[in-house]
Amino acid sequence: MFEKSQEDIILKVPALNSGETLKYRLMAEEGKEPIAHQTLSIHKKQEGGAVFYEVLSLTEYMGGGSLEEVGVYGVGDVLVPFSYLKTVRGRSGGVVINERTEYDGQFEFPLNTSMPSSAGMIIFRGGPFITKGRFAFHFLMPPAGRPVKMWVEAASETITVPAGTFECHKYKVMPDAKSMLEQMMPPGVTAPPGFETFMGSLFPPTHRWISQIPPHYIVKAEGTVVSPVPFITPNPTIEELIAIE
Repeated sequence: MFEKSQEDIILKVPALNSGETLKYRLMAEEGKEPIAHQTLSIHKKQEGGAVFYEVLSLTEYMGGGSLEEVGVYGVGDVLVPFSYLKTVRGRSGGVVINERTEYDGQFEFPLNTSMPSSAGMIIFRGGPFITKGRFAFHFLMPPAGRPVKMWVEAASETITVPAGTFECHKYKVMPDAKSMLEQMMPPGVTAPPGFETFMGSLFPPTHRWISQIPPHYIVKAEGTVVSPVPFITPNPTIEELIAIE
């Protein structure tokens, strides 16, 4: 899943509680009324000696329609995605999209729109838990499968959401534009001047607030927080924890 270099940190497998259910509200803007609610359920299973997490996510929109996702992740030295099932229902309840993605042990992120939204809600729950500083890790991306660097700026912040007040690790996650450009350009081809800056503008930073106390819940997220849904405009960009069950 990750390739390591001197500046890399390997994201550890999160210690998720089997049977854990987290509920979130989703908003298009800070302080606005919710446009959707999400329920995230986590189950740890074992089959034939293999241990994996099954993460179920149901996002129900206030105006009707829903996004249901089932992500399956293998548990080993790192968290490895196995499969992802995405079902979108329109306002009338009929199925608009029903697609399944099989992974070969690497996340295709962030260019692949079929990456599970649930991955963004669990991937940092295994650390590293850094209160201040900057680190990098790599995702493998299509089409060439070369590693792309992701930068994370870490800080500490106490925030209040409907579920309560939490002392959090705040992560600002930014793709490295130069690394992304190198991955996308054919070998030996040089990008025109200014194109690196343009690439960076296509993938703005996202933010995650992770509770400092185990099991390190994702308390709040800002950025692209769920997969795009055709009939929803605008898509939610802010997600806040409202209940832990």
